[in-house]
Amino acid sequence: MTHAFLSQPSVLAGLYAIGLLLIVGAALLWHRRVLRTDALARRWLTVAGKIESADVVEHWGDSRQYEPRILYGYSVDGRWMEGRHLRVGGPARRYLNRRGQAEAMIAPYRPGAAVTVHYDPQRPDRSVLEMRPSLAGVQPLFLGGCVAIGVAIALSLGLRLP
Repeated sequence: MTHAFLSQPSVLAGLYAIGLLLIVGAALLWHRRVLRTDALARRWLTVAGKIESADVVEHWGDSRQYEPRILYGYSVDGRWMEGRHLRVGGPARRYLNRRGQAEAMIAPYRPGAAVTVHYDPQRPDRSVLEMRPSLAGVQPLFLGGCVAIGVAIALSLGLRLP
């Protein structure tokens, strides 16, 4: 009896709509968090720093991936610190499918080069080299939008989703 109820098209459409709203809502919350982080980072201070290392590390798993690694040092109030984040809101570790992409990310940062480091005055250990927001915050929003459009098209065509 319960199975027959759940297989009705209107119930399925409602369940898909709820799932869709949850996906889109989570993507919007994530995007909002990234925008808030970006806005707060605009108040960060700058200091001179130095690139300690910049290289591409190859990882093997289900597929070959490349990780651009940057390590830079800087001093705040006489205390030496190190950072690994390239952009605001971006992860310290990022995996790319093409070696060329990873090399392009680290190309401007040669070991020994002087750089401007942006750091959080409330937590000087939080720092980035670039104030451009990371696209990592846009990806969940884009994915949520694609799923929403796909499900909307499927439901409008009257397709039964598994």
